[in-house]
Amino acid sequence: LIVGLAGGMLPRFLGNYFQAHVTAVELDPAVCDFARRYLGLVDSPHVSVVSQEGLEYLRSCPAGKWDIAILDVNAQSPDSPLEAPPEDFVTREALGELARVTKGGGVAVINLLCSDPALFTTILQRVQDAFHGTVCTLRDTGENADENCLLFALNMRDPDWPPATKVLQGRVSALQEK
Repeated sequence: LIVGLAGGMLPRFLGNYFQAHVTAVELDPAVCDFARRYLGLVDSPHVSVVSQEGLEYLRSCPAGKWDIAILDVNAQSPDSPLEAPPEDFVTREALGELARVTKGGGVAVINLLCSDPALFTTILQRVQDAFHGTVCTLRDTGENADENCLLFALNMRDPDWPPATKVLQGRVSALQEK
């Protein structure tokens, strides 16, 4: 699941190269039309596009439907310290819905662009609460980096998370032997 279509490159990539079944949800039909008309997005057996409000779509999904749920929605509020996603998507209720539709053992990815450190911390805590504390962050710290951060939230309640270093080393060794 990808909430937020933009140009449709990510659903195309996942569907075409990984044969993943992807549903992209986009509020604005004009964005869907643009992606289809000018950027080569086509519905296929692997990719479908739904023109619907993202939170409404999440609420309508059955529990545990998606292995991966990606939230990549622009807030379209240049004056707000929260550029992505919109505030409605980072409430406790909305994040609870995101966790509900993500399969046990699945992952939700949230593209977060927030220039207010206190608000960032609040949102991160909400994501940790919704996903039982199992959240990893990836942030560009390069010279020209902005406040953009990816949150990877694992939908699991696992007392053995994160795994011990020896367990991880064993897993890496097993993969290297293949």
